[in-house]
Amino acid sequence: MLGQLFGFRDRLGRLAYFGWICGGGLLWAFGVFLLVGGAFATSLANGSIGALVGASLTLLLSLIPLVWMGLALATKRLRDAGIPPLLVVPAVAAFSVFDVLVLSRQTGGQPLAGFVHNSPVGLCVNLAYGLVLLFWPSAGTKGRSDDGEARHTGDVPWHERALTLASSVPVQHEAGSYPSQIPLRGQPRTFGRRTA
Repeated sequence: MLGQLFGFRDRLGRLAYFGWICGGGLLWAFGVFLLVGGAFATSLANGSIGALVGASLTLLLSLIPLVWMGLALATKRLRDAGIPPLLVVPAVAAFSVFDVLVLSRQTGGQPLAGFVHNSPVGLCVNLAYGLVLLFWPSAGTKGRSDDGEARHTGDVPWHERALTLASSVPVQHEAGSYPSQIPLRGQPRTFGRRTA
């Protein structure tokens, strides 16, 4: 279980990603409640500042495994979708930092939650990123798995799949019939009325 939550090597489908994100978040919340909740209760009951500082530091340190888990699961999901995670994850992280440090101050927006300061643009980018992780179809895998079994071959890159999905709108052919399926790899793609 820990390898699935914190490892970066495998692939993760849409439903498995959703399950691991929900389960990992609940596991983290339960652990933080057990670790930090007692310290906060003690500091409030005794009025001591030391227990409160310790609980706050424990809470901040508990964010490290949460961020690691989120990066690991997102990397696996992006790899499964055929999107290069080494390009997307740093780009989203850099944009999030830019959004919090620059854009949110320029727009003067109110915080969406207690500690989240996103601009409307940052909110849209993060929402789109989350929707891609949840709903983008799997690309399949090439070759064979580690145990030697043949895998589903889906060697179409993500940008070609996006073009294929965009071009799947029915196009009228010469005879007036409409194609019943998305063009296969190697067949010409049509982006308008096909001419002879």
